[in-house]
Amino acid sequence: MNSEETFTYADRLGQFFASYSSIPPVAGRLLGYLIVCKPEWQSINELASALRASRSAVVGAVQVLENRHAVKRIRVAGNRNDLISFDIVGFESRGFDATAYLLMAAIFKEGLTSVEDASGERQSHLQELIDFAEFLADRMPLLQRDWLEQRNSRRENVST
Repeated sequence: MNSEETFTYADRLGQFFASYSSIPPVAGRLLGYLIVCKPEWQSINELASALRASRSAVVGAVQVLENRHAVKRIRVAGNRNDLISFDIVGFESRGFDATAYLLMAAIFKEGLTSVEDASGERQSHLQELIDFAEFLADRMPLLQRDWLEQRNSRRENVST
């Protein structure tokens, strides 16, 4: 990919993540860029230049993505600049984290107790949300196991 194709790809992925993951577009664009950029590790200045964004926007985007475990940051001894890279391990593991679904179910349960005197339909909707969140929480470890098996099988096939 040339630099313009890389930028276009990063922008498309940024729009996707902004729409479906509620992250700022520049954070999504940064994630998209880090997935395909060369070299793999880049400084804030290099990222700002490549993304046509300000340093402060990139620093903020890195913080957003670090909180989501999608990027990693290192500092090489003797260098004052951090280097940033995509973190496939953090990205994958975060996608299978059942904690958010368990928290969601607990919050829905609180809502259910607050509408005990409401219509059956309203209670039913909340119960369905509880069931859905618990269903997803239960399935995440199974999905992760299946994914790891499939990923390892693919890696074995590629190396042979």
